[in-house]
Amino acid sequence: ILPIEWKNIKINLIDTPGLFDFSGEVSEGIRAAGSALIVVSGKSGLTVGVYAVYSWHTPSAESVAAGVRSLKDAGAEIVVVSAHWGNEASYYQNANQEEVGRAAIDAGASIVFGHGPHRLEPFEKYNNGIIFYSLGNFVFGGNTNPADMDSVIAQATVTRDPDGTLYLSSFNVLPCSISSKTNENDYCPTLFEPGTEEYDRAMSKVDGSWTGANNVIDYSFMHPEG
Repeated sequence: ILPIEWKNIKINLIDTPGLFDFSGEVSEGIRAAGSALIVVSGKSGLTVGVYAVYSWHTPSAESVAAGVRSLKDAGAEIVVVSAHWGNEASYYQNANQEEVGRAAIDAGASIVFGHGPHRLEPFEKYNNGIIFYSLGNFVFGGNTNPADMDSVIAQATVTRDPDGTLYLSSFNVLPCSISSKTNENDYCPTLFEPGTEEYDRAMSKVDGSWTGANNVIDYSFMHPEG
C-alpha cells in the first residue's frame, strides 16, 4: 500500500499480485479498496474522471451511478467507468451488465468498458454514450495458452464545441490477438489485418453478429486431487 496526499485528500494506492499467483491477497486487497476514484486532468484542459469497480461479477447499479455523480460533482467533464462484471467465458452480456452500464451512462458517464468474462462481448451505443460490455483480455498473464486470444483495442474521441459543449463524437475498435503467436501466449498484442478471417471473427464478437457458443474455463489445475 502506498499512501499519498493531494490537496488534503488521502489516497491509498494498492498494488495486488495476479489472481493465479496469490488469490487470497488479491481478494483482501479488493475488499480493502472496494473501488477506485481517479480524476486526471489532460494537457488539453479536459478533466477526465475514472470510476473503477470490482465486486466480483455483479456490481451495483446504484453504487456505480453514485460514483459517477460524485466524479461529475468533483469537476470531471468526462467520466469513464471500468467494471468487473459478467459471466466468465461468455460472449454475451447479461442483465446485470446492461443495468449497470446503462445506469452509469444515465448518471453522466460517457464511456463504460467491462472486463471479467475474458471474452469479447458486444458494444452498445446508449444515450450519447458507449458501453463495451467486455473487451476480453489484453496483456493477460493468467493463462499461457487461452482458448480464445481474440481482443480489441477500443478508441473513443471526445469533442469540445466552441461553446464549450463536450460530447462523445466517435469510437472505433481495432481487432487484435493478445499474442503474436497462435499456439501460446507471449503477451505481445498483435493487430489483425483487415479483411482476414481473424479480423472478421473478432469484429463479429463486438458488433453483435457472433453466434458461437460460450466457453468453459477449466480451473481444475488449481485444485488437483489428492
